[in-house]
Amino acid sequence: FNDPKFYQTFEEKCNEKIYTPEEQKMIDEIRTASTQEERNFIMSILPKDDPVFSHNDLLSGNVLVRKDNQNIILIDYEYAAYNFRGYDIGNMFKESTFDYTYPNPPYFQVIDSYFPSDEELREFIQYYIVFNDMTDEEQKKYAEKFISDYDLLSEYIEKVYKPEDFNKRVNKIFRESKIGVMLSHYYWMIWAIKMCKTPDSDFDYLTFSYTKFGYYKKLKEEIKALDSLSM
Repeated sequence: FNDPKFYQTFEEKCNEKIYTPEEQKMIDEIRTASTQEERNFIMSILPKDDPVFSHNDLLSGNVLVRKDNQNIILIDYEYAAYNFRGYDIGNMFKESTFDYTYPNPPYFQVIDSYFPSDEELREFIQYYIVFNDMTDEEQKKYAEKFISDYDLLSEYIEKVYKPEDFNKRVNKIFRESKIGVMLSHYYWMIWAIKMCKTPDSDFDYLTFSYTKFGYYKKLKEEIKALDSLSM
């Protein structure tokens, strides 16, 4: 998000004289997200500690499950790089709300109800922390039991972890995941403008970008409110 080239190609595409008056209005609105003030906000909110190697395009289409042993295989690593761990979590859940099989223009639809509630997100993060801390053998031993019964996971957490320390870890990743959702919308908003108005695709990248722009603005206010409550 701090690479000038990331914004340079975006600005160049915005400046092209290829848009209808209605499309230009959308471009002008989206462009407000790339001002220096917005870039400074993005950098200020970006978690910088504890980076991990991230997929950065984690969605159902990039997750394969082997029929023979149910092992999960991730594919399409073209965007992989170091990032904060909440980005992949946020991107994964955000992508679960986008249906790219929609047959009519703009060839996608958003189903907001598919996004997890805060309680469900916190439960996911609890699973994430516990299994991340386990050895491979422990994961094999407990995975099926815990996934099928959340109460068993809760009992394990009470037995193994100090409540205050565990809750701090959950809260940290919860905030990072919320930021991850917002920054995922932001990144793909910029990316989609670079892809729009190409003759080899029917997908409406401009409407896609404008949709993400709306979510970015909404989530930006939610993050600000979340941070103000924690002060």
